[in-house]
Amino acid sequence: AMAETGLEEVVVTGEKSKIIYKLDRQTISGSSTLAASGGTAADVLRTSPSIRVDADGGVSFRGSSGFLVYVDGKESPLSLQQIPASNIADIEIITTPSARYKTEGDAGIINIITKRLTTDGFSGSFNAAGSTIGTWNADVLLNYRKGASRWYIGGAGSEIRGNSDFDQTKTTIVDDFTTTSIANGTRQRNNSTWVGRLGWEFTKNDHSLLIEAQSGMMKTGRGGDMLYDEHRQQGNTVINDNIYDSHDRYSNEKQLAQIATDYVWKINERGDKFTLSGRFRYDWYALEYTESNMFELSGERYEGTRGYESEHHWDIDVATNYQLNYREGGRAEVGYQFTSYSEHGDYNIKYWDRGKKDFEWQDDLYAPFFYRRQIHSAYLMFTDKFGPLSVEAGVRADHTIDRMDIVVEKVDRSRYIKRTELYPSAHLSYDAGNKNFITAGYSYRTNRPGIWQLEPYITYEDYYTKMTGNPDIKPEYIHSAEVGYRKTIAEENTISVTGFYRHRTGVRERVRVAYEPGVTLDSLINAGNDRTFGVELSAQVKAARW
Repeated sequence: AMAETGLEEVVVTGEKSKIIYKLDRQTISGSSTLAASGGTAADVLRTSPSIRVDADGGVSFRGSSGFLVYVDGKESPLSLQQIPASNIADIEIITTPSARYKTEGDAGIINIITKRLTTDGFSGSFNAAGSTIGTWNADVLLNYRKGASRWYIGGAGSEIRGNSDFDQTKTTIVDDFTTTSIANGTRQRNNSTWVGRLGWEFTKNDHSLLIEAQSGMMKTGRGGDMLYDEHRQQGNTVINDNIYDSHDRYSNEKQLAQIATDYVWKINERGDKFTLSGRFRYDWYALEYTESNMFELSGERYEGTRGYESEHHWDIDVATNYQLNYREGGRAEVGYQFTSYSEHGDYNIKYWDRGKKDFEWQDDLYAPFFYRRQIHSAYLMFTDKFGPLSVEAGVRADHTIDRMDIVVEKVDRSRYIKRTELYPSAHLSYDAGNKNFITAGYSYRTNRPGIWQLEPYITYEDYYTKMTGNPDIKPEYIHSAEVGYRKTIAEENTISVTGFYRHRTGVRERVRVAYEPGVTLDSLINAGNDRTFGVELSAQVKAARW
C-alpha cells in the first residue's frame, strides 16, 4: 500500500504529460504548455497537434470548425481568447462526443477545466497581456477558503483587434445592366468584453454545491474603409463611371447576466452519484446595428443605409444525471436535459433619399419577431471493461420544438417545427500490452441553424453586398468516426496514428446571386452532402530532461 501511495505522489507532483488520452477524448494539460504562459486558452490550443486557431479565436480540427466551447462543463460568455492560460488546469478535446453531451456542434466539444484552489485562507491571481495593435486582455481572481466553503470574486476584460487588406472585383448582370465594382481598402474588427463573476462553493462529506453569478457587457464590431471604382452600362451605353468613398460599420452590443449552479451527491462508497445543474442567462439589452455610407470624392453623400435590430433574449439549461457503478469498471448513466433559448425584438432599416438629402424609414421592412427553441433530451450510457477491452456505448433522444413568428414585407415567414431524433455513440479501447493501444469511436450529431441564419430580412455588409437568412433552412447531420493506434515508448514518448472519417448531410452553404444592378445578395441553402477523411500521424518526444 505504501508503495502504491508513493507511486501516485510521483505522478501527481512530477511533470505532467502534455496530452493524456482517454476513452472518448484528448486532454491537454494547461500547466505543461510552456509556450502559452501568460497567454490564453487559444494559445494553449495552438500548441496541440491537429488544432488550428485563427486570428479571431476560431478553432478548427482536422479541417473542420464548429466546436462547442464549455468552461467546467457549462456554456460561458467568454471566448477562448478571453480565458487566461494561468487559470486552466486542462482542456478536453472531444471529437466524437458521447450521448451524454448535447448534440449541437459541428466538429465536437472543447471543455476548459479551470484550476480549483484548495489552500485555506486568502489567495488570488492577476494576469494581463497586450500587443502592438492594441489587443489586450486582463483578469483578476480573489479567493477565500475556510473549512467547507470557498468564496471568490473576479473579473475579466479584453479587447481583440484585427486589421486586414481587402481587394475585390465583382460583376453583376441584372436585366441589361452590367455593373463592375473594384474595391480596394481595409477592413477592421474590434471585439471587447467585460465580465465579472461572484461565486460560492461548499463541499462537505458526500455533498458539494457551487453557485456562481456573472454579469457584464460584450461588444462585437467590424467595418471597412475603401474606394469603389464602379463602371455601369445599359447595353452598350455607359451610364456611370465613378469612384466612391465607402465606409461600412457593424456592431452588436449585449448586456448580460447569468447564474449557474451545480450540485453533486456521492450516494455510497461504491461511487454512485447524483448530479443536478442549472444555468439561466438573460441579455436585457442587445442592439445590432449596421451602417453603410457611400460618398463621392467631393464629399457629397451618394448612398447610405441604417439598420437596427433591438433584442432581448434569455436561455435556460437544466440537467440531471444518475450514475450507477454496478461493478468494478462498469457503470450505467441515465440523464435528462432541458434547453430553452428565446429571443424577441424588431428590425427596421432606413435608406438615404437623394432628393430629400435625408434618411427615410422603410415602413414595409419593419419586422417584429419572436423566436424560441426548446430541446428535451434523455440519454442512457453504459461503460464497462472486459479484460484489456474498454467499451462505452449510449443513445440520446432529442425532442426539438422550433418556433419563429415574423412577417416581412407583409409576407408571413413564420415557422413551427417539432422533431424527435435519436443520436447513438460508441467508443472502444483495447490494451494490446507493452503500452500499445487500439482505439475506435463513433458519434452522430447535428448542427441546428441559429436564429441569425433564419431571419428572412435583408441586412448590409456594405452597400454592394446584402445578406439575408432563410427560415426554411434545415439542420445538418454529422456522422463522425475514428480508428487509432498509440504506442508509448520510455514513459515520455508517444507515437500515434489515427484514421478519421466524417460524413455531413444537409450541408449549409452561403450562395451569392445578383440582386439589383451592382448589388449581390448572400443567402443560405442546404447544398447537399460532404465527406472528409484522412490519416493523422503524430509523435511527442521529450528530447532532454531540461
